Amino acid sequence: MAKYDDDTQGGCIFDVIDAIGPRMVILENVRSIFRTGPEQVKAILARFEERGYEVTWRSLNAADFSLPQQRHRAYFVARRGCGADAPPLAVPEPPPAPRRVLGDIMETRA
Repeated sequence: MAKYDDDTQGGCIFDVIDAIGPRMVILENVRSIFRTGPEQVKAILARFEERGYEVTWRSLNAADFSLPQQRHRAYFVARRGCGADAPPLAVPEPPPAPRRVLGDIMETRA
């Protein structure tokens, strides 16, 4: 059984979603879920879709967004009730800004 099919582990997030009924949800997880838990990914997608959500996902690295660490995470973005004229659902691409390192920041403050 996948963890997201088990309400005592990762699946309890769907109890919260059911109770609140948000139009949009962002779910974060470890990046390795794409390699080691394909059945969990399928379960997450299925549970969102059962609730009428359109869902997309991808892996992002915090460093690509100018944060000072390598932190690869899996993100699932889901929405419902947005209508046919809504823009396509997408997880954002990292900005094209150059990466800054701590030394760059320290030099500007010296």
